[in-house]
Amino acid sequence: MDSNDSSQYIFLWNNSRPYLTDGKYDPSTGAFSGIPEMTPIRNSIYAFQYVDNNEEAYFMVTVKNDNILFRLTIDVSSQAKSTVWVADRNQWMLFFLQPKEKCVVYSMCGSFSSNSSAPKARKDKFYVMNNVRLPDWSRTVPAENIDNLDGSGDTIFIRLAASELPDSKTKKWRVVSIIIGGFILLVCGVITCICFLRKRTMKAIIPIAVDGHLTTLKYSDLQLITKSFSEKLGSGSFGSVFKGALPDKTVVAVKKLEGFRQGEKQVRAEMSTIRTIHHINLVRLLGFCSHGAQRLLVCEHMQNGSLDRHLFVNNAGALSWSRRYQIAIGISKGLPYLHERCRDCIIHCDIKPDNILLDASFVPKVADFGLAKLLGRDFSRVLTSMRGTIGYLAHDVQTLLDPESVDVIDLEELGRACKVACWCVQDEESSRPSMGEIVQILEGFVDVSIPPVPRYLHVLAERANHVEISINE
Repeated sequence: MDSNDSSQYIFLWNNSRPYLTDGKYDPSTGAFSGIPEMTPIRNSIYAFQYVDNNEEAYFMVTVKNDNILFRLTIDVSSQAKSTVWVADRNQWMLFFLQPKEKCVVYSMCGSFSSNSSAPKARKDKFYVMNNVRLPDWSRTVPAENIDNLDGSGDTIFIRLAASELPDSKTKKWRVVSIIIGGFILLVCGVITCICFLRKRTMKAIIPIAVDGHLTTLKYSDLQLITKSFSEKLGSGSFGSVFKGALPDKTVVAVKKLEGFRQGEKQVRAEMSTIRTIHHINLVRLLGFCSHGAQRLLVCEHMQNGSLDRHLFVNNAGALSWSRRYQIAIGISKGLPYLHERCRDCIIHCDIKPDNILLDASFVPKVADFGLAKLLGRDFSRVLTSMRGTIGYLAHDVQTLLDPESVDVIDLEELGRACKVACWCVQDEESSRPSMGEIVQILEGFVDVSIPPVPRYLHVLAERANHVEISINE
């Protein structure tokens, strides 16, 4: 009992330090406040008696039935346990326990304690010291030269708290993490260097698209911007076209010319002249490459591809009459610029739908100068040799007409186009209009009369009639 307060029962650690109190005795309940199990109940096997007078103070626990085995113990955990023997189960059953938690008792939990019931409790570990030995006597000896030792030392294990020793698994994972982290940093560094060198290399190509002063390119540069010519846009009679991208995200088209027989000096001279051409209806040449026998051109990229895709491919979007007419006018404006406004007269020699490209707004641009011929300003007559796509004839005219668009065709524009087309195929060269005159006619600034029927059309008509008569006979 507490010597300072006789109505309170306490537990002492090491017979000196109190570590638990059961509270004061309450006469109304007949139990200590900290031990509700002492409260009298019917059929209880216990009887509690508390005595407090001038001579003494104590309380007593009595088992009502002598046949019942009762035990009250305090084990190494300093917990008071009351147990009853149950014969049917052949075991001791816990009746009450004080204190409820082990950690209430001083030094039972924490470092160097014996409590390991917590979910995350960590047991003590041993620190290993090799080649040492405890002395066989109480006195120490002076330190000796290590060479004089016989190597008969033992291994000593010193018990320490787990928190004071490094975790072998943690150390292993730390080493692995450092290795993996170093490898990742190395890979990132290599990738960064490659990207830096790639960007630095590609920056040399940027002036091509910016100011156009650089005439020739390296073949390795073209391989870089086209990803080794991996994305093919299409192919024509004089080469294949590949998609490329400059460092500033500008998309370009790179064409490999095939079947070239001209000398390198002549090709360079012609490409230098063509490179200076700037017109809204002409595809701008950005660069040129001569690599061995290969000739490559770098040009603007046209988002809507070539005109033939929109005229002859079924799944392509149909062009309205108004758009087709504006495309014809645009082509007619580009060609006189080549013929009349350049320093050297340039004859394209291969005008056809395949070589007419359309940008995002369907503005036509004449492309593919692979067969372009440069002539001086003093040339006296046109070229007489066969050039371009020999025997080329567009698909049947019927395929160019959209039956659903007849109502929206401007008949006046259609009449001007038909008259111009007939004047362009006249037998006499002097009867044919120039490209500048064609633009004025199509735009309605100049009236044009009905042309005479060309001689070869008469021949075709006579042959058709002859065939029809033969069939009827």
